[in-house]
Amino acid sequence: MKFTVEIGENEKQVIFFSFNKFWGNIKISVNGKTIIKDIRMFSVDLVKTYEFKVGEKEIHNIRIEKIRPLLLAGLRANDYKVYVDGEFYKTFRD
Repeated sequence: MKFTVEIGENEKQVIFFSFNKFWGNIKISVNGKTIIKDIRMFSVDLVKTYEFKVGEKEIHNIRIEKIRPLLLAGLRANDYKVYVDGEFYKTFRD
């Protein structure tokens, strides 16, 4: 699963999210710079949250929630919800 989100009015920030279901690698980058790397192979939690800030003059709080199904998570679609400054922005599904 890969998706890109553009945030900001005057100061554009490009957020790239990548998750490899087979290997469990998660990578989040902002404007080409990796800010978060994680591995999600086995998890008890249904929701994993990644929070970070983007921007220098126009600062935004970003939260990405990776939501996996309860059963057979590796074989079923995951949802990814993006929040900007605490408000829902967009949902992605693989």
